[in-house]
Amino acid sequence: MKITKVEAIPFAIPYRKPLAFASGEVRVASHVLIRVHTDDGLVGTAEAPPRPFTYGERVCCTIW
Repeated sequence: MKITKVEAIPFAIPYRKPLAFASGEVRVASHVLIRVHTDDGLVGTAEAPPRPFTYGERVCCTIW
């Protein structure tokens, strides 16, 4: 089995109410959906949410 394709699909889920922190507020939860395709026809799906307040990650860094 070999990996034939990897997709990184960013998406955002809006919060009903903004989350307030000392450093500002957050209105959406940014995530990245990962899909891995194989030559056997299998597709694996996972979520890779960046953690900006914990690790300083951003969606663009998660995709890279």
